[in-house]
Amino acid sequence: MKVRRIIPLIIFFSGWEAIVMFGIFPTYLLSPPTVALATLFQLSLSGELIKHIFYSLFRAFSGLSLAALIAIPLGIAMGWSRLADDLCSPLVELFRPLPVVALIPVAILWLGIGDASKISLICFACFFPILLNTISGVRGVDITLVKAARSMGATEVQILKGVMFPGALPTILTGLRISLAVSLIIVIVMEMIGAAHGIGYFIWSAKLTFRTNEMYAGILAIGIIGFTLNEMMVRIERKLLVWRPEVSA
Repeated sequence: MKVRRIIPLIIFFSGWEAIVMFGIFPTYLLSPPTVALATLFQLSLSGELIKHIFYSLFRAFSGLSLAALIAIPLGIAMGWSRLADDLCSPLVELFRPLPVVALIPVAILWLGIGDASKISLICFACFFPILLNTISGVRGVDITLVKAARSMGATEVQILKGVMFPGALPTILTGLRISLAVSLIIVIVMEMIGAAHGIGYFIWSAKLTFRTNEMYAGILAIGIIGFTLNEMMVRIERKLLVWRPEVSA
């Protein structure tokens, strides 16, 4: 990691520490980052927080994976075929504006407060960023490459596998990065509403029992997880898109 990427973090945490140190906010409302990080370390060593993180990541990745399995093939079909786009786009535009929060009561009514309702809503929320980015990626492929492949006798399946998918891959990966953050947001919200495990449940429980240090430790854990997962996605992109100068540089 470049040093210049760490500087904003140092400034942020230093400012946070100073705000509490000078009494701008009392510690029962805002824990200093040094205390929150120490609490996070202790909770991680005890295994308590790790258990909650495991549940949250399982739900988030399950919903994200399910969304990708559906959205990527459908997005390729809609970007490639006018017929598929005409058949599917009305339904996509009907459901895409629906806020996930409004569907929480429906999910709980149908699927209960277990993992099924959480994973289904995560899947719903992640589906549209992946789908739209896939469609955009397929339609953005240089048509000259497609014509060249056809002139060399390539079949439609070969064009999809050898031209369209690689050409759309950068945009598909962007959709996955966006949806990764969305999955974390939705799982936290769902766990705060109804769950017995998970980082969202942990934060809400700490808030209700005035365990402020643990609450902020949980919030920091989410930030660290999101930052780490994003860095992993960036590295995966660099490996997969090594042919792109702006990515491999």
